[in-house]
Amino acid sequence: MRVGAGSTPDQVADRIRTLLGPDSQVQTAVAARAEALTATTGVRDVFGYLVLIFSAIALLVGSMIIINTLGIILGARQREIGLLRAVGASTAQVRRRLLAEAWLVGLIGSAAGVLLGVAVAAIGSTLTGATRFGLVVPYGRLLLVAAGGATVTVLAALVPVLRASRVAPLAALRPLAGPEQARRGSRHRLVASVLTALLGAGLAIAGLQQATGIVRLTVVGAFLLALGVLVLAGWFVPPLLRLAGRGVRRAGPIARLGATNLARNPGRATATCTALMLAVGLIVTLQVGAASLRSTSAAALDQQFPVDVTVTNPSGPVSRTVQTAVAATPGITATAPVRIVTAGIGPAAEVQDGSDARSVQVAAPGEGADRVVAAGLDRLTDGTALAHPHTMSELGLAAGAPLVLRYNGVQRRLVLVASDVPDLAVVVVSGAVMDELAPTAPTAAVWAAAADPSRAAETIAGVRKALVAQPGLVLAGSLPQVAALDGVLRTVLDVATGLLGVAALIALLGVGNTLSLSVLERGRESALLRALGLERRRLRGMLMVEAVLLALVGAVVGVAAGLVFGSLGATALARETHLGPVHLSVPLAAVAVVVLLSVLAGALASVLPGRRAALSSPSIALTAG
Repeated sequence: MRVGAGSTPDQVADRIRTLLGPDSQVQTAVAARAEALTATTGVRDVFGYLVLIFSAIALLVGSMIIINTLGIILGARQREIGLLRAVGASTAQVRRRLLAEAWLVGLIGSAAGVLLGVAVAAIGSTLTGATRFGLVVPYGRLLLVAAGGATVTVLAALVPVLRASRVAPLAALRPLAGPEQARRGSRHRLVASVLTALLGAGLAIAGLQQATGIVRLTVVGAFLLALGVLVLAGWFVPPLLRLAGRGVRRAGPIARLGATNLARNPGRATATCTALMLAVGLIVTLQVGAASLRSTSAAALDQQFPVDVTVTNPSGPVSRTVQTAVAATPGITATAPVRIVTAGIGPAAEVQDGSDARSVQVAAPGEGADRVVAAGLDRLTDGTALAHPHTMSELGLAAGAPLVLRYNGVQRRLVLVASDVPDLAVVVVSGAVMDELAPTAPTAAVWAAAADPSRAAETIAGVRKALVAQPGLVLAGSLPQVAALDGVLRTVLDVATGLLGVAALIALLGVGNTLSLSVLERGRESALLRALGLERRRLRGMLMVEAVLLALVGAVVGVAAGLVFGSLGATALARETHLGPVHLSVPLAAVAVVVLLSVLAGALASVLPGRRAALSSPSIALTAG
């Protein structure tokens, strides 16, 4: 029901519960969805956890951008810091000033982010109609978020501030070091990062071999492996950038200049690539993990429910109208009518009215059953009866045991065969046996096969429309389960991808930020190129080449890492939940879209820096400084 204005769903639910009594079960739509999500995922507030986790990831990516940006800014202010030291400022005073600047910038940025978030939430609530219950603004939490953002900014600024505050006073009298001086990591850090990555890989592999606690140990190993890879980026990203640069050098002198500029400061390029690599890697990890879990779950459901779709009428026959409509549903490739009666079992059983203390439903699939059920019906003959192992256990019988069926004075002796084809409490027999046992048995069910399990939701929606003509029908089979699982995975994946998209956007803004600061550093160089005849569009093209190469390398490395970690996570989860053999799946189209969007966004991030560099006057830039 829909709640009118002036009341909330919780208030209406409480009133109905009061009228119906304390034992009544009344739920709001939100509570029902939460319960369904809990039953499927085992986690009640899964989206709340997703928001927290990926907010932390966005903060991590933002911190990497802050470290890179402040490093460039403070490097450009080296003379200013040296002069402060020369006139008597202590290291602690310089450090406090720089940290105060970082705190102020972080506070302003966090406050702006909180206001923007509230505005987006208000717009979204208005569009979805949620504002009719009032917009709830948790002021206390938002203040903590703003303070947390400022604190993260200060923490991220510690490394560049500590480095900059150690500048000796005489550094103000020396010329500034050029940006081409690359910082190389120490051998100790290289050894530590390699050992961390190896330890993580070992723990992840060991976790997959465990009988219990698989996910826990694998996650710890994956975290250490990812940490080691991120630290190792300083060693493998610069060679990849040089390799990518060689690939574009044949495009002309502008492409060569852009590729050469990236190699001049590998530390800065690595930091920018690493942020994008982290965001893209997490997105691809989710995509590969979700696709692999879906394929694995679909295979497990196919084994558990060999029939894709079953439509059953518990109280009578399925109408010809419904049978025809189901067969005509898009996505359904074949159907088979199934006759069903309730028969007595055992030598002493005698069923006259369809009921008995020891009875079982007997089903006989008709024409087309071999096209509906891919495997499992080959052992069905006129002398056998198929039953699920659980059904045989409930009946106290075993595979190979004789089964006597009686119906309206007709007795038939068969041999039991274990099979996953029948539902629980159902025995499947051949059409000839049913003709002999109950010639007038009604067609109380329809089995159907689907063409493409990846379109389970659309197919099931079409089948549900076909069932409208006859109320009371029960829809079951593997395909409805796959559709339900797809719905949950798709929702979680969409929310997680959207949140990670924010992290990727932050990383791409870092690309633009890095290029902007590079333009300021290379102002005289750009002016000299302009004075020598380089056109403005070519100068913009040079910066675009830099941005595209940064985005491309970051995206490609992120995709490679995502493939590994996504497969690792899907394997661990499948083994922990006993889903059966793991079916790894890579959504190539989705991965290609991620790479393409990263490259396009990188090119877009170069527009403003390129415009600023192209519009500067060569004469003014050459005489500046």
